[in-house]
Amino acid sequence: MNCISCGAIVPDGATSCPGCGQPIPVQAAPQQPMYQQAPQQPVYQQAPQQQMYQQMPQQPMYQQAPQQQMYQQPQQPMYQQPQQQMYQQPQQPMYQQAPQQPMYQQPMGGYAAGPAFNSGKFVNDLKTNYLKLISMIGAILITIAPFFHWFSLKIKFMGEKEKEAFNMFKLGKEMDNGAFTFFAIMMLVLGLVLICLELADYMPALANIKAKIPSVEIVEVVIVAAVLVFWLLAFFNGDLMDGIKASKDMIKDYDIKGHCNHGIGPIVALIGIAGAAFRRVTKLISGKQ
Repeated sequence: MNCISCGAIVPDGATSCPGCGQPIPVQAAPQQPMYQQAPQQPVYQQAPQQQMYQQMPQQPMYQQAPQQQMYQQPQQPMYQQPQQQMYQQPQQPMYQQAPQQPMYQQPMGGYAAGPAFNSGKFVNDLKTNYLKLISMIGAILITIAPFFHWFSLKIKFMGEKEKEAFNMFKLGKEMDNGAFTFFAIMMLVLGLVLICLELADYMPALANIKAKIPSVEIVEVVIVAAVLVFWLLAFFNGDLMDGIKASKDMIKDYDIKGHCNHGIGPIVALIGIAGAAFRRVTKLISGKQ
């Protein structure tokens, strides 16, 4: 340290300055004991931090919180009272009062009240209305005509008789001509359509369909005309005409007894076309007049 009077260096432990003889004050000496005796550590150790943490009533506050009582008291009564009353009261009366069963029974009863086919009126009309009878027979003949013979060959050679007869379906197969099969199917389908149109006056199901067809009289005439076109195409078919001509030439050249023709099928179809067309064309002409 230095002397406070002259600034000379004073050795440690000296009581006076070696330069000026000034006594060295000893007030500054107890600085280190004051720092050592500072009760910092005892104050830090005696700090009641741990005691304050242990004495915090966290566990008693969690145990005394009335959470379990609040959950049990409101939830059970609120769940039981509103749900049972709201489900039982509105749904059961609404289902019983709904008029679903009466609405389902009324149309069924109305449909059952009328017969599916009024046979009495049908028979009475056939007896009193001859045009209706002719139209019905014509539609039936058109339908069954493809199953009759459209090629017929009968010969007698050396005392033995031979006969060949083919309907439209078999004729198309034997001659390898699909046109005959197509004509047969179209005549069959159109004949069934004409029968359904005839029966529509006696069957409610068919009457509803017929009522939706615009200008049904014209449609019926067109159907009959289409049948006539298919009849002409089948009757004058080139393969069929060539087969008939070849068979007739063979009978003539070899002087064989027999004959070859179109068979009865075209005749049946033509009678049916005439019967189906007569009433419809007459009605259409009279309606225009």
